[in-house]
Amino acid sequence: WVHTQRVPGARITPPRTLMLGLLLTLCALSFIKPALSQAPADMATLTSALAFDWWYLPVYALVAHWGPLPAWSLVIACSALLLALPWLGGRALASERAWTVAIAQENRVIRVRPGETLLDAGLREGLDLPFACRNGGCGLCKCTVLHGQVRLLPYQSSALTAAEHGAGLTLMCCAQASSDLAISYVPPHDPTRQQPQTYQARVTHLELRGHDVMRGCLQVEDAKTLRFRPGQYINIVLPDVAVFGAKDWQQAAIIQRMVRDLNFPLKIIVAPTHRESDGLAMSSRNKYLVGNLRPQAVALSQAIALAQAAVRKSKRPISAATLAAQLKQHIEQQPDGRVDYVEFFNPESLRAVTNVSRGTHLALAVFVGTTRLIDNARL
Repeated sequence: WVHTQRVPGARITPPRTLMLGLLLTLCALSFIKPALSQAPADMATLTSALAFDWWYLPVYALVAHWGPLPAWSLVIACSALLLALPWLGGRALASERAWTVAIAQENRVIRVRPGETLLDAGLREGLDLPFACRNGGCGLCKCTVLHGQVRLLPYQSSALTAAEHGAGLTLMCCAQASSDLAISYVPPHDPTRQQPQTYQARVTHLELRGHDVMRGCLQVEDAKTLRFRPGQYINIVLPDVAVFGAKDWQQAAIIQRMVRDLNFPLKIIVAPTHRESDGLAMSSRNKYLVGNLRPQAVALSQAIALAQAAVRKSKRPISAATLAAQLKQHIEQQPDGRVDYVEFFNPESLRAVTNVSRGTHLALAVFVGTTRLIDNARL
């Protein structure tokens, strides 16, 4: 078992199926072939000496003092408690809060269970973390805590000096999360480890967006596609403030949640939607609304106004399906109007709701001709 602990990705405890199977096997063997302290009883001979196992002596004393039934009832109750401890302990730990750890090298966020060290959590998630002893003796699993607090378990001072601890280093095998964390570590050297890829690209367009801001567009050679993870642009640019428009509310809500969960040092501003004089939300797609398509597009803002009025007048929550059908009917009265979706949801979690009341968010997408327009508002 000690050597198993040195294997990357090893579990901290055996699976419960293995523990239960082993327990049932031992119980069955105790009845089929019990372990005896002496030879089987022979009624034809007189035994002059009895060999008692020392761990049975307390039980014999209880039997003599209480009687067989109370003594063995206590033994059975204690055995049942020992069997139930893994489940009772699991429930107690489940009531504690689990923290998240953002790992810079992996551009990944993992969840740390209550009572679990950072190393245990990383190995459970399949990360290639450096370690040898897993008990604070080797010092190979050092990491830098970029954000958050950890609680250190006992470790050897030679594995982590006071100067290193003061510089923000900690041992992953002895650190338990006390808050959401962001850490950085040096991956173990592995010649087979995937190396960073480099790409060749050419500049296709430059655009001056401000007195000190230039936007550049690149085209990767061979038409390759670069895959980006959520938050990767923020980590590259490292802005102090990012502004998103309320017109794409779902995107802004997801970005706000990501910044909060990953503890990015970034302020998110959601700018209000700018509208034309007739209520149509400003968009670059509006230029495609030519001829009689332009006045038909006002149906989006009219539908939002109808929903807001209905919510204000109603003293009870309104059925989302009923209100959506009414808005769809109003929009599709336009000759070229076709509803893509009408959704009511919680503005923070983005979860759809079945009943609409004050504070519910409305989002809709509508085709006017071949142009797809979106709009949203708080009701």
